[in-house]
Amino acid sequence: MNNKRTWKLIYDAFIFPVFCIVAGIIFILSAQLTPFSNLEKSRTIIAIIVIFLIFAVSMTCYYLKRDGFIFKKK
Repeated sequence: MNNKRTWKLIYDAFIFPVFCIVAGIIFILSAQLTPFSNLEKSRTIIAIIVIFLIFAVSMTCYYLKRDGFIFKKK
């Protein structure tokens, strides 16, 4: 596993999305501690999930494209 390209694939496809999921979970747990009503908490949590899902998918695709794993450059 000394190949630099292999490590970039592991980071781009696995480690970065896991970091995004962990960050989203931390934000969701902190939203649970707010003194708002349950409806406002639910809306906040849904917004956090949507934002982090869009961010994780778009950045993962960007990194994979940038490093040449998808949509290979000619």
